[in-house]
Amino acid sequence: MGGADFHALAELTREPARLHQFLGVNNAIASMLAARTLGHGRGGVFWQTQGSGKSFSMVFFAQKVLRRLVGNWTFVVVTDRVELGPRAARTSESCCAGTTATCSP
Repeated sequence: MGGADFHALAELTREPARLHQFLGVNNAIASMLAARTLGHGRGGVFWQTQGSGKSFSMVFFAQKVLRRLVGNWTFVVVTDRVELGPRAARTSESCCAGTTATCSP
C-alpha cells in the first residue's frame, strides 16, 4: 500500500497516519475507483469526528491519488464551518501537497 502515501511532512515534523485514516483513505479511494468504473463519478463522503485528523486525511488521500493514479486530478474540499476551510488549506500547504487552495465562506 505504500508507506510514503501515509506520511505527511507538516512544516518540520513527520505526521504518520493513524489506523482510522489509513483505512478511511483506502476505502475512499476504492469507492472513488468503483464510481469511476460505474460511470457516475460519485465517490462518497469521508466522515470523521472532531479531533480525528480530517485535514491530514485529506492530504493523505490527495497524495495517494496523485502518486498512484494516472490523471489530471482536481480536489474540492467542502466544509461545514467557515474556520475549517482555511485550516485545511494551511495543512495542505504546510505538507507540500502541491495544491492551490481557495477558501470562501
